[in-house]
Amino acid sequence: MARQSDTRQRMVAAARRLFREHGYNGTALSDVLVESDAPRGSVYYHFPGGKEEIAAEVTVLHAHKTIATIDRAAETATTAAELIEAVVTELRDELVASDYRQGCAVAPIVLEATLSSPALHAAAQRGFGNVITTLARHLSALDIADDRAVALATHTVVSFEGALILSKVMRSPDAFDAAIVGAFGDPGLGGARELLSIPVVGLAEAGLFSACMLGRSFSVITFSATLVPWFEECVAWHGLEKRCASVRALNESFRSLTDVQQEKEQRLIDLANMVATNDRADVVVLGGAPLSGMANTIKDRVEVPLVDCVVAAVKQAESLVALDVRKARLGTYQRPAAKDSVGLDPALAKILRRDDRNS
Repeated sequence: MARQSDTRQRMVAAARRLFREHGYNGTALSDVLVESDAPRGSVYYHFPGGKEEIAAEVTVLHAHKTIATIDRAAETATTAAELIEAVVTELRDELVASDYRQGCAVAPIVLEATLSSPALHAAAQRGFGNVITTLARHLSALDIADDRAVALATHTVVSFEGALILSKVMRSPDAFDAAIVGAFGDPGLGGARELLSIPVVGLAEAGLFSACMLGRSFSVITFSATLVPWFEECVAWHGLEKRCASVRALNESFRSLTDVQQEKEQRLIDLANMVATNDRADVVVLGGAPLSGMANTIKDRVEVPLVDCVVAAVKQAESLVALDVRKARLGTYQRPAAKDSVGLDPALAKILRRDDRNS
């Protein structure tokens, strides 16, 4: 039994390394066997569900590793800023030490597999939810109000997940066709477009403009009132105030981000139908990554079209790649002039100096 357990653990650890470097679709079961030095036949002995079951275990392991990083940082941090800086620094240093090969193991699962696998969607949602909950708990212990701690933890996780992806892109831009900023507020979207030669899509941008093609007006609904000002700023940044009927949220607490869809399902359905009736919204955009996947679940109980921003962003990225456009040499998103920097990630500093292959 000990040997079987060790083999299973080695296979999950190996799959995590491979997913981080090659992605979910780029990793074959035979690669996992070779990487883990497991005997032939081990996959379906230890994982009857095959690759999907292995991926679910990888999300658990990766979340556990990230939570351990947060817990270590919390042992010495005396302020919220120190905690966040320590967490981000350790994750950044790990990526740099791997020569930009070992990014987030869950991101490729989310982008490549969760749309077709409810089980993996649920596993990824639990993993990210547990990470956010852990960080929020430590922030609360540093005298950050509970609701603010959840919002700050969410923004932090979104930021470092996006930073990990962008750092990999900047080091090897030819390996990617497009990038997606994985946060509804589209943080850093403009800067990423200036620096990169590939299309960069924001979750909110894709969702909002998709809504504009489905109706004359739209409303954004979300699960936390603390997100409303941020989402309103995002709508304004994209120049869509005149098309936006409202940005509304549930004004109540929730148990966890992991379960917010299930816990608040009926309340969000009621809110969606309310903005359609009272605010005359032709389309409802579900705001916030924790609501990804919900549109398909509740669409028959809402009277107007619903937009899932993750799906919209992926499809928009695919469309932009198919257009095969060139990088702008003039205008808003032309590459900035070369400049030196101090204290930045080496990959970002290289891009800013214009001595990278993306110049």
